Amino acid sequence: MAKTAGIYDRFGEPLLNKTFTDEDLDLAAQAILGACDALDGLADGVIDNFTGCTTEVVAPKLAAVTCKGPKRNNCISAAQVAALQKIYNGATDSKGELLYSNWAWDRGIGGKIGESYNQGWRMWKMGQYDVPTNSGIIETMGSSAASGLFVTPPVQVATAGAAPVAYLMGIDFEKDPAKLDAKSGEYTEAVSAFMMANSTDLSAFKTHGGKLVIVQGVSDPVFSIQDTIRWWNTVNRNNNSTASDFIRLFAVPGMNHCAGGPSTDQFDAFSAMVNWVEKSSAPEQIVATAGAASPWPGRTRPLCVYPMQSRYKGSGSIEDATNFTCRLP
Repeated sequence: MAKTAGIYDRFGEPLLNKTFTDEDLDLAAQAILGACDALDGLADGVIDNFTGCTTEVVAPKLAAVTCKGPKRNNCISAAQVAALQKIYNGATDSKGELLYSNWAWDRGIGGKIGESYNQGWRMWKMGQYDVPTNSGIIETMGSSAASGLFVTPPVQVATAGAAPVAYLMGIDFEKDPAKLDAKSGEYTEAVSAFMMANSTDLSAFKTHGGKLVIVQGVSDPVFSIQDTIRWWNTVNRNNNSTASDFIRLFAVPGMNHCAGGPSTDQFDAFSAMVNWVEKSSAPEQIVATAGAASPWPGRTRPLCVYPMQSRYKGSGSIEDATNFTCRLP
């Protein structure tokens, strides 16, 4: 098969890390920010109203930074824009049905060039740009997980050379998803049964007094906040709109997988859980701080219990959480 245009490694596999430079991702991040930053009423570098940051809202800003001719450093190509839209809309089968989830448009896709906080999203999705190998986590760890764990029966794939990327590029979106639910021989339990923490029947957990605090980055490149929100909404419906009595979800705008990104990613969720369990004080918000590597070191903001979002009160420093409140969008 003839290769399409692109950059390939010494094994003949496409170098996924070369699909976007850091500058390209920064252009995309700034376009997303330009489209959605002020949706919460304050242009402060944080997209608090991420649920309102839809593809339709973002598309015109991406179009504005799309190259009108050959690819240049100050614009991104139409192919790159199309790739981003496919990523954020989520993988689908030939019928257009989502295989997992769509993703939330957010600034955490990239950041200021040379700053460490802009690397989390790309290190998972594609890998560091200025290296000659496929080093993204999706290729190194993801290939082994996809072949050895997330299919039944497992497939033996070499961990070096052309094999990891070749396996991932060969996944069949029509046939392979069924292998998550398959059983075969000694594999008497489907991987979807023991790996997917997606049950919406938490009645037993609720009955014995269980409490659950979930904190997740809006720019998490591994698990989609949109999927988590859909799960919470289903649990909420199943419990007559009382899910917040035992489950509270806190979204962190800009944060990547567990930490990082242009975000207030330092917070104490454990104390919130302890106070809820031991003092019956359910957390309405968790105050979070931006780390030294962020664009705003020391900034504090409230992380609000979903579906509430942080909003500026209209006066006082925007670097101080006390000048913000949590309310419905």
